Amino acid sequence: MERRSGAGDLKGGLKEWCLDPKTGLKEGPERQMRADGSLLESHTNRHGKAHGTGDLYGENGEKIGVATFDENGTLVSQRMTLDGLKSVVKFVNKKAAGQQVPFRIEVIDLHNLDFEVLLEGKTPNEAADRYIRENAPRNPQICQMFHIQGVSIETIRVRYVNEKKEILSQLTIARDECVAVPGK
Repeated sequence: MERRSGAGDLKGGLKEWCLDPKTGLKEGPERQMRADGSLLESHTNRHGKAHGTGDLYGENGEKIGVATFDENGTLVSQRMTLDGLKSVVKFVNKKAAGQQVPFRIEVIDLHNLDFEVLLEGKTPNEAADRYIRENAPRNPQICQMFHIQGVSIETIRVRYVNEKKEILSQLTIARDECVAVPGK
């Protein structure tokens, strides 16, 4: 059994996996624990890649997601509970805050998100509102949220605010209204 502390995005956590002594590749069970020792995720490896199904666990120990990998280690499906979606959003918000990205996401329910974008130095006005309404559905940061694997997001409520939390514009974008191509 191989072990590595502080692996991945989990500072202070621990990863454990088995290695095939002949190939040196990961083979068999792998699991990742949080810094407090609680299980974060577990899956099986085959020929050095994730294979079959894997489970994701919440901070309280409940299973919050199941992922399925093909023989090439490619994620082919993922199902999440509402707590699983909240966990993903919490991770995205924490990562965005660390990189000083000016947005915050909040889960409303399993099919709806609230997306707040900070626009510094702006004041509410009609021209800004019109620009935002025309361009928000083209924003890749917003539209990529519709493509979280295993989650069926139907609407995203977008609120643009300034440093004083004055609302510059707000709108609701449905999945079919988002025209940005994620990842481009």
